[in-house]
Amino acid sequence: DGRQLKRADASLLARAQQSDSGLHRFGVTWEPLSAGDSSLSGRWLVRGIGVSEQALRALVDTLMSAGAEVLTSGETDSAWPDALAGVCVLWGSESQDGEAAHAVAHTGLLELQATVARERVKVVWLTQAAMTVGDEDLAEGIALAPLWGMARSTRSENPDLDLVLID
Repeated sequence: DGRQLKRADASLLARAQQSDSGLHRFGVTWEPLSAGDSSLSGRWLVRGIGVSEQALRALVDTLMSAGAEVLTSGETDSAWPDALAGVCVLWGSESQDGEAAHAVAHTGLLELQATVARERVKVVWLTQAAMTVGDEDLAEGIALAPLWGMARSTRSENPDLDLVLID
């Protein structure tokens, strides 16, 4: 089939791993956030998917204390009111097995399809413990990890989509 194999030189591989050749189109960086200006304006729709009422209420209270007008929507309500500054979706999952990850991925895909089809507003997805940053971190919310991959792919396919992920 025309393929040729060649033995790789170990020293060349080591140098390639150490060099910043700029061949990668994207990179991942983690930046600590300062408190800064915590004011927020406009109407925000807040949705909870797989989270407790208590967790959703805490998010609503936080956004309201920052100055946002907050509207809430249940898991099954797909309608977005007019004139929104943004939509904030708090994701959760009681289980962390493969079935839970599949269910979250299915719901996430439906959310992304609906988001792409709507008028462009800032969309913020909040997860907890879906990602790790350090060696000591545990991905205890691993069932939520598929959301990150799908959201990244969606952002690359829709550069005008203002989708922010926060873990």
